Amino acid sequence: RTVVVTGKLDTLAVGCLRHVGLTVDAVHGFRIGPAKVEALVHERVSVYVGDTPQDMVAARDAGAVPVGVTTGPHGADELSAGGAEVVLRSLEEFAAEASARGWLRPS
Repeated sequence: RTVVVTGKLDTLAVGCLRHVGLTVDAVHGFRIGPAKVEALVHERVSVYVGDTPQDMVAARDAGAVPVGVTTGPHGADELSAGGAEVVLRSLEEFAAEASARGWLRPS
């Protein structure tokens, strides 16, 4: 199951996903701070990829593995300091990392 939990408005998030041709199971937009944690818990997210230190904290608070990606405004050091278990340079690295760490479930 793939879920997007973002600070962007739902309509903007859905538009971005369509633009890049991605289909997801659920979108929780305009989620910041505790609201992001609530959505992660509600969806039973086990791994959360984010681009801010606050995303790393939200993942940890929700019991998910925090994965940082440096495609946003924060570098690897900031994401690690925020609690990232691993930091990727690009989302393109996620599948290989997830497979290597056993995060992917068989379909």
